[in-house]
Amino acid sequence: MSSIFESSARAPSKIELTFAETRAAMARATERLSAVSLRKLARHKGTHCDGDGLYLRVNPDAGQCSWVLRYMLHGKARWMGIGAYPLISLADARARAAHANSRWPGHHKR
Repeated sequence: MSSIFESSARAPSKIELTFAETRAAMARATERLSAVSLRKLARHKGTHCDGDGLYLRVNPDAGQCSWVLRYMLHGKARWMGIGAYPLISLADARARAAHANSRWPGHHKR
């Protein structure tokens, strides 16, 4: 009868992934929002994520919807306003967020 404690060395399993494969499998979803879902979300208070640091911040009590970009600078979370929804479309907000992310290579997104 063999025991699982007999050998400390074991052959690597085919299921095990390398670190790079694990990181790729755990990538964050981007472009979660759609133009259709935005109309519904504009009525629900909160901060709704699209991915890559882009959020739609909604305050229906004040009648405000705005695009904001979350980024990290010197270890602190910062928020940058991109524009008001629906004046700034989803595609335009994504383009502006991508441009802002490319301008500051030293900051780290979260």
